[in-house]
Amino acid sequence: MVGRASARADIRHYGTLRPFGALEASATPEGGRVVQDPAPTSRRDARADHASPRRRARQEAEAAIGIGVMTDVSDDAYLAVSPSNVNGFNRQAGWNEFRMSAAMESVLKGYQDPRLPKYFKPAIATGEFTGARNGMNPAEIALPQNDYEHTSEVSAYLSPANMTTTPMPVMHAAEAYFLRAEAALNGWNANGTSKALYEKGIEMALKSWNITDPLQISNYIISSSIPMSPGGYFNTAAMSDIPVKFSVDKEKQREQILTQKWLCLFPDGHEAWAEARRTNYPKLYARLHSDNMDLGPGKMIRRIPFVNYDRDKNGPAVAAAVKLLKGPDNIATSLWWDVH
Repeated sequence: MVGRASARADIRHYGTLRPFGALEASATPEGGRVVQDPAPTSRRDARADHASPRRRARQEAEAAIGIGVMTDVSDDAYLAVSPSNVNGFNRQAGWNEFRMSAAMESVLKGYQDPRLPKYFKPAIATGEFTGARNGMNPAEIALPQNDYEHTSEVSAYLSPANMTTTPMPVMHAAEAYFLRAEAALNGWNANGTSKALYEKGIEMALKSWNITDPLQISNYIISSSIPMSPGGYFNTAAMSDIPVKFSVDKEKQREQILTQKWLCLFPDGHEAWAEARRTNYPKLYARLHSDNMDLGPGKMIRRIPFVNYDRDKNGPAVAAAVKLLKGPDNIATSLWWDVH
């Protein structure tokens, strides 16, 4: 999504499992449930794969798959919400500070993806689903074609009105399938072929949003549709040329797996950002402008620097951590698993 007024629009404060202690069971509209330990450490293993040692990453991933991973929508894991523990994303949606990105528009509209109206609303002024480019300056944001009424906000399910009823996603079975599809593409033992696991991941991803018609799911999986060109003020081209239908080209297969994984992670912005840094997929649009001297236009933020509070309260530990970075403590320094 595109932040409109500040970086906080892209930050999601869901936290981790452990600080919440024992998690209560909670039925969700997608049929999932809240669980204490939803899956082995597949996300960790995936990130370790692009760093040293690769062999250890394979061993850990194959061991996790062998033990058993999430395989059905009923395994989808969420954090329960209540009036005293609301969904942070839904709450932030009320700040009116972010909109659908042009990247989402290109892919969802190009693929005629049935999740589009479940993720976003049509723009108020036009009744059409319209995204915005990341990194617009104030003058560009103020233009009629880019303003709040001409771009799409999140759906009602993700709105403040439902912040006490929409559970917070932790991990979906679809993500586990895409992790396994990527592992199979790497030549690891993933208990399935990359094609079969990719297609099952799409099926689970759609079912997580109550898209359950078998024909609709099948038609989407075999679709030859490709991302569309959003056009607009910046004459934005299509984000990529890959269809949903699994390619015979290995690198395109990798892009397809990771693009569909990116789609299924919504609205988990933190994990999607981590995946983009880990893999360089999907082929997101470059940021238009930058006000930060450490990172010029067109480049992605690689990490969040340590804040002054941490330096004040835990200075020695922060200083030790900074020494482990392969660069200065700023947004342009990549983490150890970042392929950049």
